[in-house]
Amino acid sequence: MPRWEAARESDRESDRAERRGGERRRAAGAGRKAKLVFTDRLLVTLTHLRHDLPHAALAELYRVDRSTVSAAVREVRGLLAERGFAVPTGPRYA
Repeated sequence: MPRWEAARESDRESDRAERRGGERRRAAGAGRKAKLVFTDRLLVTLTHLRHDLPHAALAELYRVDRSTVSAAVREVRGLLAERGFAVPTGPRYA
């Protein structure tokens, strides 16, 4: 598991365990695999932020569902903001 995924999981594990009602039942990394590798998620996000392309257009370019692009943008924007990169906020950029 990449370092950023491990950190994300450990930061939220106690919250997740509380919502689940106990510890995880499957090993970390089990379950559905990402349709876009991290570099593609980063590129999708940067393209969206820089050129303001709609998620549907990016989904066509990367041949994935629009919801996959939306999830990638939401995830990577948070990572960029945590590291001090200026990320536009507001309803237009959600």
